[in-house]
Amino acid sequence: MAFDWKRFELELSEELRSALKRFAKQHGEEHFYALALFGVYREVDGLLSLPSLGASSTEAGPRAVTPTSFWSARFNPADWPHELTLNRKAALRLEKELTAEATRSTVTHWRAVETKYFDVLLTITSALRADALALLTCTDDFVCFWHDEEGGPELARKTIEKGLADRLFDRESAQTREVKKVAKQPPNERAAFLVTRFGVFEGITSEKAQHELLAMGTAAVDALVGALPHKKNGWTAAKVLGQIGVATPTVISALRKRADELWFAMALGMLGDFEWLSKQLPATAAYGLTAPLKAITAGGTPRPLDYAPLEAWLATNPKGRSLVEQELAPGRSFVDVQPGDVDEAVRALSSPFAVVRWHAASVLGERGLGAAAGAKVLPALAGVLSDKHALVRRLAVLSITRWKAAAKPYHAAIRAMKEDSDPVVRDVAARL
Repeated sequence: MAFDWKRFELELSEELRSALKRFAKQHGEEHFYALALFGVYREVDGLLSLPSLGASSTEAGPRAVTPTSFWSARFNPADWPHELTLNRKAALRLEKELTAEATRSTVTHWRAVETKYFDVLLTITSALRADALALLTCTDDFVCFWHDEEGGPELARKTIEKGLADRLFDRESAQTREVKKVAKQPPNERAAFLVTRFGVFEGITSEKAQHELLAMGTAAVDALVGALPHKKNGWTAAKVLGQIGVATPTVISALRKRADELWFAMALGMLGDFEWLSKQLPATAAYGLTAPLKAITAGGTPRPLDYAPLEAWLATNPKGRSLVEQELAPGRSFVDVQPGDVDEAVRALSSPFAVVRWHAASVLGERGLGAAAGAKVLPALAGVLSDKHALVRRLAVLSITRWKAAAKPYHAAIRAMKEDSDPVVRDVAARL
């Protein structure tokens, strides 16, 4: 049966409206300047949570700052004095229904549900503003919006009148105007300006500059190479060069000059300078050779998964193994593998090096690779459930369970591991 989005929207709207009515009866003396949905947690292929509802008044809320900013306490519901209480039983039921719908099929389906849910929340937010104006004493510049760390001010603006949003989020509005102005410059001038923003947290911030330079790709390379010698911020230029993935002789030569520093070594690794890295001091080699296996490559040109350079170095540098194990310790953010990487990751499960095996076991727990990949991945992961290294067994167990329904044929093998030496393995085995 298809999910009834209309019913879901009506019921969630009513829960939020009821919470607002209860709150209004107790706070009639305050003058409110903002109401916001916030705290929507989502985990890809997992939970989609319901929003919390916050309110802030001129009497009890954070003071305004100059310039005004979306990221200030004044517009951050976590810093506000009031969080409205929903009916817990009804809210949990709606949340369970939403998550069940999101996770009933593929990862692609989960993302489609997420998109639809976001549309629903924006519709509810717009309607809730009218309710707030009727129930609360509101200031002339009262706003009702959805506060989200990922969506930022762009998402908040979707339920706020443009002129008012420009005034209330003055810092972000100025940044947008500056970005548009810079975007009109010739590419070389634009890149030269953007690298001067590294380490800056006002106007066009360092983060924004990196995003723009990465989007420029090859056109930004010369300016980034020119920024490498900067004592304080050269590492940022190295990072973006590694992400862009253009390994010209000029780029490689410039990075090698500071290869004893973390980000320069990692950039060389992202650019595939493996032979040279393998001849350097152990720390430089370890930083560089593990870099392509981490999430730091995200945003740039996709590069094929390849464990061979790291394995070759480990074979001749056994003392460097502990450094590699630190760099690829469980809990680090690893690269997202693509369907074309599956064969290499499956091969790596039989690597002579435990750190390579556990990295491969970890990245193969991606159900979004699709059913065809799963047919290869799951038997291979099951094959290392008896691996002599506890971390390999642990990560294999966790990755198998992430394949959900497709993993059911392997549950019995995991349940048989209740006496495993690893506590995580024992816990998963006990819960299946």
